[in-house]
Amino acid sequence: MGILARDHDTIAAVSTPPGVGGIAVVRISGGGALEISQRVCPFLPSQPESHRIYYGFAQDIVSKTDIDEVLVSYFAEGRSFTGEGTLEISCHGGTVVTAQLLQELIKAGARLAEPGEFTYRAFLNQRIDLVQAESVLGLIEANSKRSSRLALRQLKGELSKFLVELEDRIHWILAHLEANIDFAYEDIETASDQTLIDQCEGLWTRVKGVVASYAQGRMIHDGVRIAIVGRPNVGKSSLMNAFLCEDRSIVTDIAGTTRDRVEGSCLFNGVRINLVDTAGLRETQDVVESLGIERAQKALAEADLILLVVDLTDLGDFSELRFLKEGCSSPLWLFGNKSDRVGSGSSMEVLQSWWGEAKKRLSDNEDSQKEVRLLVGNTLSESGLNEFRENLTRFTASDFAGASAVLSNSRHFELFTTIEKGLCRAVELLKAGESPDLVAFELRDSLFAVHELIGKQFDDEVLDRVFKEFCLGK
Repeated sequence: MGILARDHDTIAAVSTPPGVGGIAVVRISGGGALEISQRVCPFLPSQPESHRIYYGFAQDIVSKTDIDEVLVSYFAEGRSFTGEGTLEISCHGGTVVTAQLLQELIKAGARLAEPGEFTYRAFLNQRIDLVQAESVLGLIEANSKRSSRLALRQLKGELSKFLVELEDRIHWILAHLEANIDFAYEDIETASDQTLIDQCEGLWTRVKGVVASYAQGRMIHDGVRIAIVGRPNVGKSSLMNAFLCEDRSIVTDIAGTTRDRVEGSCLFNGVRINLVDTAGLRETQDVVESLGIERAQKALAEADLILLVVDLTDLGDFSELRFLKEGCSSPLWLFGNKSDRVGSGSSMEVLQSWWGEAKKRLSDNEDSQKEVRLLVGNTLSESGLNEFRENLTRFTASDFAGASAVLSNSRHFELFTTIEKGLCRAVELLKAGESPDLVAFELRDSLFAVHELIGKQFDDEVLDRVFKEFCLGK
């Protein structure tokens, strides 16, 4: 990060977004924070009371002219977010006033904070661990109520508590394994092989559950990406417009109107839904349309959910199936559009019949084996997308209320996968009656991953990866 050698400096930054607003906050933290702030805000007492707000005028430290009317909050060392003495100066919003205040603090002895440096100080002073530091950024960047709730759970330490417990249990298993190694010929009671197997299997099961939460956790954090695909003129753009309640995609009777990816998003059931309308899937000699179809195939690969739209009044020749054969591992939903023209009683039967034939044509592809959800509706009436909305509600429903740990961060997922592999291998070795040395080796790998997650083991590269995305002032 370039700040490890300068972690005893007093740092300052504007913590609120730039621009015009009612108020702005300038934050200063470090060993000299109080003395520096007293030079800029001379109304502060020599020994202020922690968590108290003081009123007065900030001044130019040379000319002594007033800069702004401010409120200053003081947080004593050990009682602030960073763990250091910290002051937050609330002034009137605007770039001029905040820039002046920041300039005076720097003239008085502070330096400009680097992105994420306040949170880094909190980690360095053991106010938070690395998982909690990452959740601060998750809370700032949350784009829905559920993503902010998930980040807040991690900031409160739910994932950290699980990791501490995991660390403790692995240490216990390692202690008994090493006792078996060191005192193999001594009359010292240690845990039985079956007890060690049960302990490892219990941890492995719990960690597998956490790893499995990543798919849903990531969708809550980033939003659900839905690729709308199908032949030209089946109603893909109309479906997108109807769901978003806006004219996002151009809709005409001319086949091939959409030649590029058109994206739109909205909040649905507390989760951000990102819809991608794609070019119609068909054979074409048109160079521009071919490029659009290539992008449609890329959207298929990136999607969390694939919505294949078919026209119930013109089911066609199954030509779109070729594009599915080329690979899509995400869940597949089949939406039979224009059900209003078929009749409410028979529209699902028509769709089921078409899909029955389609599965035969996909017989050499895994998509024919996985469960496909069949939906019918239309994009003309308000109730035409009810079935789609109901199924999407269930798809995004999990809030992990009973889960002790949920993953939404790729770094966490990578390290938890390492932990899972180590525990799995340890169980296999214990059951095979292998040497305790080999089992301990696998468990130490898992333990190292736990330490890397919470920040007991780290290097500059890890810290840079965590803090580089933070904004100034946080």
